[in-house]
Amino acid sequence: MSKEIDECGAAHMSRQYARILPVFPLSSMIRNSSLILQVYPVVRLLLFVCGLLVTLHAAEPFSVIVLPDTQNYVKGEGAAEKFLAQTKWIKENVKALNIKAVIHEGDITDDNSPGQWAKAKASLALLDGVIAWVPCVGNHDIGHNGPATSLLSEYFPEAELAKARGWGGKMPGADCFWYEFEGGGQSYLILSLNLGPSDAMLEWADGIIASHPDHQVIMVTHEYVGKDGALSTKDTTKNATAYGKHADGSSRNPGQDVWEKHVRKHKNYLMVLNGHYDGIAARNAMKGDHGNTVHQMMANYQYSPGGGNGFLRILRFLPDEKTCHVETYSPFLDERLGDDANTFRLDVSN
Repeated sequence: MSKEIDECGAAHMSRQYARILPVFPLSSMIRNSSLILQVYPVVRLLLFVCGLLVTLHAAEPFSVIVLPDTQNYVKGEGAAEKFLAQTKWIKENVKALNIKAVIHEGDITDDNSPGQWAKAKASLALLDGVIAWVPCVGNHDIGHNGPATSLLSEYFPEAELAKARGWGGKMPGADCFWYEFEGGGQSYLILSLNLGPSDAMLEWADGIIASHPDHQVIMVTHEYVGKDGALSTKDTTKNATAYGKHADGSSRNPGQDVWEKHVRKHKNYLMVLNGHYDGIAARNAMKGDHGNTVHQMMANYQYSPGGGNGFLRILRFLPDEKTCHVETYSPFLDERLGDDANTFRLDVSN
């Protein structure tokens, strides 16, 4: 029996059951707890019940896995093994880490070509029927200078994505998606918005959040936080507006505009995730209009050795502590990045 349970039992006993143990004063009882357990079976029962109640009350930790840009893993010979190592590891650890969802940060492919989408599909197929993965369209998923329409829906049609547990829906005519899950007694909403979401996409997201007022919101969009940790603007190199307009002719919003028009307005926003930039990792925390803290994180390892070497993010939520532990791990190398930019703890007590 653990020390915590012993202490819990002793404290409870001292308040409620001291009268049935007249031989021992309280100080002696605590010092001689092992003797008490031997002499008084009823105390052992009480301590067991106390420990059981503590266990039942504890909220179970859970995880969300984040896949930064995988574009380098679907081009060239031999690169696919890094993508496969990621999804194989996720599949094998769904139960052990209590994984609730897998979020891709965009740039699934490098040039939006059928061959690269086929390779991505082969890796992500390992998650079919195991765990929901959330797609996100990046600038490379619409091609370098090619069409403004991604081939995502041809290789991952809505009917196929909708089979995943937690699937919520898709914005008509746009690559924007929402999912939901339960973790630690709290409901969560995941929004995936196209690169530089248009005003209409942000309004769609407003509506999804409004219909889920008790859900904590995690949003992913490919371009948002820059490599310096600040939200991107139209003056930021490689911001979303640099990649032309959406297929319907609407303008793209960079990070700062997405914050002003959408994120800051909602009291239940918890996180925004993105990839894209070459700074490896950066983050900030900003207060929304309702006083909620929004953690905003960029992670992208494609410019590191090995084109990324399979590094992914583990968001480990500890509900009883109201914290989220962020780790960066490569199943391909079986290595972690331990610097402050890649391993840290967040307060999620909103």
